[in-house]
Amino acid sequence: MTMKSRYYIIIGLLALVVLARCKQTFEPGLPSAETGYLVVEGIINSGSDATVITLSRTVPLNQKQTLKPEGGAILRVESSTGIFYNFVESKRGTYTGGPFNLPAAATYRLNIKTTNGKTYQSAFVEVKPTPPIDDVGWERTPDGLTVNVSTHDQANNTRYYRWDFEETWKYHADLESVLESTGTEIVTRRTPIYYCYRTTSATSILLTSTVKLTDDVVSKFLLTNIPNLSEKLSEKYSINVKQYALTKEGYEFWENQRKNTEQLGTIFDAQPSELAGNIRCLQNPAEPVVGFVSVSTEARKRIFLTYNQVNWQTSPITNCRLDTVSPKQALILFNFSPGFTPIKIPVRDLDPDRSGGGYLGADPPCADCRFKGGTTTAPLFWQ
Repeated sequence: MTMKSRYYIIIGLLALVVLARCKQTFEPGLPSAETGYLVVEGIINSGSDATVITLSRTVPLNQKQTLKPEGGAILRVESSTGIFYNFVESKRGTYTGGPFNLPAAATYRLNIKTTNGKTYQSAFVEVKPTPPIDDVGWERTPDGLTVNVSTHDQANNTRYYRWDFEETWKYHADLESVLESTGTEIVTRRTPIYYCYRTTSATSILLTSTVKLTDDVVSKFLLTNIPNLSEKLSEKYSINVKQYALTKEGYEFWENQRKNTEQLGTIFDAQPSELAGNIRCLQNPAEPVVGFVSVSTEARKRIFLTYNQVNWQTSPITNCRLDTVSPKQALILFNFSPGFTPIKIPVRDLDPDRSGGGYLGADPPCADCRFKGGTTTAPLFWQ
């Protein structure tokens, strides 16, 4: 290499060092969007089931949490006939009332008083009876399994529908642990941690309209997809579908929100629009409030599916290594290390100096089903 070549290399390296040291975080300097607006979620159940309303506040985009629960508020449903129905706060930001069994002849609105002294009020809304769910079905596909719902209103009075659901499934850990530590010894496990139950709720806005149809019929509306090898069908799966009738205004609000949250991504998609609900702040009507209060009955239907029923295949066990240790080592590892769970005894091929047998152990995520977010207690509805 010539002296001139070395010179250019050194100059290039120095330039890179200078550029690296001059690197700074770019801040666009745009004003931050205002936050702290009230978010109201829930449907007033006019029938024989409880009503659950959640209150929260919007937060800045740079925060990890998306909503901040709003506790300490006072909620009441007000009838157009002057009757009030109260709520209690079951947990921070969650308010439960009823069953109210609201007469369909009246209209109703929601009143909210927050801890900062502000009062929020929805418009009076009519009661929309919800027709029963005809069927919750499923179909096996090359990619997995789809769950759908069908319903109809013979009187052609519903036309606008919304659904919500909860999925619960039984699953198992990759390896079964039959031992546990008392602190001084390893004994037979008293509470099994091989089988667990986990519940999640729908994350999409599910709604449709039959306005353009002659008959008020919904046939096999897609609720969710379960991909192949999902643990949801590794043992037993259940879905509880909830159906609500909406007014035209309620449907338009939720359709607008669905487009804003699900159909953005390219310049050809629907552009964001303001989510104008039916709730306002009495002290400041110009203050944005996110949410739409509807009043309807609730129709429910639950189904159960087993892996044999749908011809399901589970994913193979991966990254689960078994380690062999002596009783003394097992106790130390179990009590002081989060990376060991005793599986079973005995182990006969230990070294001669490890008298008294031994144990097989594995990482806790491999042997404890609770590491996947479930609980070992079966729900009351499980069968």
